[in-house]
Amino acid sequence: MSAIDPRIAKRRHIVAEHGARRRLRSMIIVALLLGLVGLGWWATQSELLDIDNIALGGSTRVDVGAALATAGVSEGTPLLAAILAADEIEEALEANPWVSAATVNVLFPGRIEIDVLERSPAAVVSDEAGGWSLVAHDLTRLGPATDEGESLARITDPSIVTEALAFLSVLGDGASTTLSLSGGELWVDRGGVVARLGRPSEMEAKAAAFLALLTEDIPQGWAINLIAPSRPALFELEG
Repeated sequence: MSAIDPRIAKRRHIVAEHGARRRLRSMIIVALLLGLVGLGWWATQSELLDIDNIALGGSTRVDVGAALATAGVSEGTPLLAAILAADEIEEALEANPWVSAATVNVLFPGRIEIDVLERSPAAVVSDEAGGWSLVAHDLTRLGPATDEGESLARITDPSIVTEALAFLSVLGDGASTTLSLSGGELWVDRGGVVARLGRPSEMEAKAAAFLALLTEDIPQGWAINLIAPSRPALFELEG
């Protein structure tokens, strides 16, 4: 059996040492990565990085606590879990008709800021069940009318909500105001002052003209013709 050339043996030894060093470095890197992952997981689950403060802004009607509960978030929830649940909280809040928009920000080291933009009722409108519902300026139905509906304008026909709200947006305070549909035409009654608005067009201009004439002394039994808002006229109501 022939002897191995010393140069070849030395080369094999050097290669083996390099291989061992590479394997050792790889093992150390893997161990460090696993350690970092474990440390990160521990940190996200520990009390050092959990939610300890929930700040609410803009919410007066909405049960924000219910939305948080739906997403499984409360004080003590791990920060990472709260971050992952932020979109779910926003969706739960915006599912409420009173909420126009909701923003949830999770801040380091452990704070949630929730800002809710709520809708406000613009009028009450009759519904199919014969009752009254609150409606917002963007036509969203907010639910059954409450005591606060007593200070809002009334829309007696659901088919004219869009036009009526356009009229009310100029008229302002809707107390003692009723908008109705009769004979295919719109009518408004505000505190006994009646106006015939005609077809549902030029609602802002008709509202401005009606508002200007409210200070005039309208004879009892007479109404304002605002079919052409630039040429208002009085006419006597029948019967």
